[in-house]
Amino acid sequence: MRFESLMEDLIDVSKTRKADLASALSYSPGELSRFLSGQRLPPPANADFLVDTSAA
Repeated sequence: MRFESLMEDLIDVSKTRKADLASALSYSPGELSRFLSGQRLPPPANADFLVDTSAA
């Protein structure tokens, strides 16, 4: 599963607003949007943290 698909699924399941998630993760909404669209990926060290934090 691709990172952006996993993140979108976690956002849907958790019913979290993307702006709230971006704030909680200390990313701008624009940066989170680029991750979710596949335009950019977070650094590998941060990818696991993002998924773990989003799933909590």
